[in-house]
Amino acid sequence: MNSDISPIGTDVITVILKSADKRVYSFGELGDFDYYLLDDELWALAVSTYLRGYPRWRVRLTRGFALGDYVLIKQSARTGLEKLIKHEIGHTLGKGHTLLPTIMNPSWLFRWFDRL
Repeated sequence: MNSDISPIGTDVITVILKSADKRVYSFGELGDFDYYLLDDELWALAVSTYLRGYPRWRVRLTRGFALGDYVLIKQSARTGLEKLIKHEIGHTLGKGHTLLPTIMNPSWLFRWFDRL
């Protein structure tokens, strides 16, 4: 993170969006979606701010999350990155988790299910 940018007195999401590596994912007919790759320092800031109430084990396993219209992805998350981006875009479109074997089921997301 750029040392001259401080979250003190600034909205944390503004700091993250200014400092993160912005990318675009083309999702076919649904259009283009922005997502942000966060380095370890930005990821720690995002997690400590927005996932504060989550159990520690869940925070450790989290590699990305949607925050309103923003998709935030941990930069080191390489395995299953495209599925992770699709899953988080689903949240920005109002989709929740499901028990069905779809991209919106987080337990299926990076295992054997590979339809998308």
